Amino acid sequence: MERLKQVLSEAANFTEMLHREREKRVSLKSLPPETEGVTPSKIRQGFIKEIRKDNEPFVDVRIRNENGVFTMTAKHRPTLQEATTRISKEMYEALWEKTRSKQEKSRYKLPSGWIVDDIKGDRVVAEYEYGKGKTQAHLPKGFEKA
Repeated sequence: MERLKQVLSEAANFTEMLHREREKRVSLKSLPPETEGVTPSKIRQGFIKEIRKDNEPFVDVRIRNENGVFTMTAKHRPTLQEATTRISKEMYEALWEKTRSKQEKSRYKLPSGWIVDDIKGDRVVAEYEYGKGKTQAHLPKGFEKA
């Protein structure tokens, strides 16, 4: 846990690690046709801690293994800011047992800019992260809302 505190304090000190999410998320009935022929990333992630304020989610701390790249992210819910840092495989494995919820998913990064997550045993979610100057994202043909 000391290493976790150290990583989070280091992340808080480096503003270049901060990222503000600007995204549209939609639940889908199934994988859209655009995912055909796209090799997905395999993601295994777990949520370590949820800090609540006024009985609402305030900060989440997550670990993730995406194709052998290990990261830890702290996400501030009200401002949609997040800070991510790489961690070692050993740290990931030690923290994996401490997670309060676990998730496995296949992530498809599509040419349209959309990302589709097929979350094992749960649901299919599409998201589009807005870049600078972009304010809208329309669902591509073949994306059926759940």
